[in-house]
Amino acid sequence: MKVSIKSKAVVWSWCLLASFILFTIGAGCSSTTSSSTYSDEELTAILDMASEVRARVEALLASNANPTSDQLLQVIRDVPGVSASGTGEGAHASAWVELGSGKPIQWVMMDPQPNLVQPPPQAMPAPLPPPGQGNGKNYAFFNIAYASSVNSTLSSMLSNKGYVRTGGTTGTYNELRSLGTLKVLYISSHSTIPTHGPAVFSVMLADKLPPHEKGKLNTGAWPDAIRMDLHEGRLGFWTLCSPKQPICNDTLFFNDKFAGAYFSFEDDSLFFLDSCHSGSPSAEDFRNTLMFWGPKLTVYLGWSWEVTWPDGWYAANLFFDRWLGANQQQPVPDPPQRAFDAKSVLAEMTEKNLNRVIGEDGKISYLKVFPESKINFAGAPSIQLIQVKEKDQEMKIGGIFGKDPGSDRRKVKLAGQALEVKEWKEEEITCTLPKSSGGSQVDVEISADDHEGNKVQITEWTVKFKHEGHSEMKDTDTGEVFASSDGTYTFDVKFRADVHEYREEAGQEPMNKVIVPFEIEDDGSMSWSGTARFKDQTEPFSGTTSNLYDIDYTDPAWPGNLPADTDLLAGEGYIDMNTRKLYLFLVGVGDDSGSGTYNLGPQTDCQYEHDQYTNRVYLVFNLDENFEIENNSCTDQITDQDGQFTYSGTRSWEFTTRSPPDKDAAR
Repeated sequence: MKVSIKSKAVVWSWCLLASFILFTIGAGCSSTTSSSTYSDEELTAILDMASEVRARVEALLASNANPTSDQLLQVIRDVPGVSASGTGEGAHASAWVELGSGKPIQWVMMDPQPNLVQPPPQAMPAPLPPPGQGNGKNYAFFNIAYASSVNSTLSSMLSNKGYVRTGGTTGTYNELRSLGTLKVLYISSHSTIPTHGPAVFSVMLADKLPPHEKGKLNTGAWPDAIRMDLHEGRLGFWTLCSPKQPICNDTLFFNDKFAGAYFSFEDDSLFFLDSCHSGSPSAEDFRNTLMFWGPKLTVYLGWSWEVTWPDGWYAANLFFDRWLGANQQQPVPDPPQRAFDAKSVLAEMTEKNLNRVIGEDGKISYLKVFPESKINFAGAPSIQLIQVKEKDQEMKIGGIFGKDPGSDRRKVKLAGQALEVKEWKEEEITCTLPKSSGGSQVDVEISADDHEGNKVQITEWTVKFKHEGHSEMKDTDTGEVFASSDGTYTFDVKFRADVHEYREEAGQEPMNKVIVPFEIEDDGSMSWSGTARFKDQTEPFSGTTSNLYDIDYTDPAWPGNLPADTDLLAGEGYIDMNTRKLYLFLVGVGDDSGSGTYNLGPQTDCQYEHDQYTNRVYLVFNLDENFEIENNSCTDQITDQDGQFTYSGTRSWEFTTRSPPDKDAAR
């Protein structure tokens, strides 16, 4: 990671401004001892060579505060015992040497503002937590390069979403060796890569190592754990030198072998390495070790080239803001945005040119996400849309949910009532659907491991639909009315649907252009009353039914197939979100007489839609911005060709809308 502080035309770099010396065991190296650690004599010899390299660099800095890479290489390549040498990548001076065949690699680079304040490790690290499933909450956050400027914004966003910080605060060897199983890891630090040679991608730790006196070893500062990790090529030394004063500070670095041995991640985990070259091809072994060969990390983010401070922190804050659905970082989404997966977040950042920084060498560094395949989890459960299925008494919730954390670690609620989860998939949750309850707001809420997702409202309409009609039968010869009927049919039904606008991808404007189906709830009813007259006989009729009947509409002749002598009620419909219209179909049968929306007369001022494939007739209602429907009525008439039969009717309705979409909710 690089620091860029623009003042008086001076730009301080974060990662390759550094003058640092680092040593690592090259991949495939061998040792003169068969043990898995360095003896006092071996470690003393290594430190003696490192001290000589450091002394030559400090001597050079005394006369030349800003050496080139070639000048650095010139003074260290002929240290006795060096077997290979070369320069490093980046805009700033860097060089490396191999301290003997198969021995540690030593880097030399420049940093004008070293800030290593941590004491050296003095004892064996605490026992490592056993790898396991994890609890879905643990995150570790380390700002190693500049400990006095901790990025508290990012840490607070994670904590506010139910994540629990673990693993220490500074990024020392002991802390990173004992992290346990993590859900999220963020490290901001220096890192580097070579142009070629046995050196590998390496990341700086926060430990400040003690000075070394030639030929003598401070054994208390070099416990067995560090010796072993040095010997096995998991660690090296990193010495930062400032051009302002020719004095260097030593620290440790870790690489892919260290991460593979000590990092542990659970399902649906994320690691953001906010440092130079962390997303470059040269860091491929580091990434592959984490994702495929060891800890089984799910998502990795890093930079393709050098990254400056505060650009790296800004990008990290923005990424986590969108990944968590926090809606705090500029540009703040309006309306608020639900949580999205890493690929969708990076696509939004790319669209807005917020995925890139310009290094001090003029090269553009891009934030990269791995793997390239689809990612089905975000920092919190994220609801896109909901389908309410009354007949099946279930609700299907689509969105981004990740792997099922287990019944004891997740909750789905409707209006505060916990629901039974029938099936949890990465992009769809199926749960039970209870009867509607009171309250003005009916929210669907999902949490996993205490990470609260966005709330989506289920809108409910309560409808009193009344059909009043008068019909007559006349003798065509005499014109006398020999039969008539006056009746009133009243439907009391409710139905629910999700009609909120939503984003399909991060950064989009919310929209909803789909057809949203609904079914009437099972507590609906139809009542009827009236009088039938035939010649000189008059007979009143009345009744009620709540017998919700499932009609097979695939046969257009369904009206003639309804069961005889059975009172019944049926209804369904849909909402066209593109036109903001609600289509309602109702049918009721009582005392062998039918009513509803299906039997409209051809002469009508009612707004309707006839589905000829299923022979259903829907009344059509306009929805306002709050999804309310104006109470109103319409009329229809029927007169046969010879005038024997006439009918006139009025259909009126009263709608009550409950829990419309919250316009300020995350979408």
